[in-house]
Amino acid sequence: MHKICYIGLSQWNHKHWTQGPLIGGTQRPALSRYSSYFSSVEGNTSFYGLPDAQTVQDWYQQTPEHFRFCFKLPRSITHDRLLQVSEEELTATLNRFTLLKEKLGMIFLQLPETFGPERLPLLESFIRSLPSSINFSLEVRHRGFFNKDGVERQLNALLMEYSINRVQFDTRALFKNPADDEDTLEALKAKPNLPLHVIATGKNPMVRFITAKDWQSCEFNHKVKKINHKVKN
Repeated sequence: MHKICYIGLSQWNHKHWTQGPLIGGTQRPALSRYSSYFSSVEGNTSFYGLPDAQTVQDWYQQTPEHFRFCFKLPRSITHDRLLQVSEEELTATLNRFTLLKEKLGMIFLQLPETFGPERLPLLESFIRSLPSSINFSLEVRHRGFFNKDGVERQLNALLMEYSINRVQFDTRALFKNPADDEDTLEALKAKPNLPLHVIATGKNPMVRFITAKDWQSCEFNHKVKKINHKVKN
């Protein structure tokens, strides 16, 4: 099983991935520097607009062989039209991402909090149209999918049937350690405060994790240090 942990550049504008400071007299792209430390990245920018083909090809060239990208489907598909798009549009969108070839780790669908259990038939129809050659994951934000009842079991069974990875979005540290800096306040407004139901419905589990900006001072970091100390001793 290929383990994927998507972190980092999710909020960056596309142009920042191809720019960088002068290093040794040359300008090294930020993405190239990033990929020398990490093995994967979540590309949140595709949620707001599909990158052009040349940009995607540049990303492929700037990263090492083992590197993997995860991109969100555009919000025009998941939010504006709630998955009700033509086959031609969906195919064109997916083809843009597959320019990354073997470096495309996953494409994930983030559904809005208005997408509730009553739309499960619509979700199933959309999932049926997805190619099996691409890894997909799904993040739901409607509280109706977090009650550990028949509805949630139905969702999980659907994802398991098509090997779609249910995204685990862990926001507990963010809401347990709120801060008043601008970035954290924005995150508190935008991110869902939902239970974490750990389950693997596909072959490539995906975990998203967010904390307050000053994560080093939060309780979560203290717990990690305690665990690390116990492991060493």
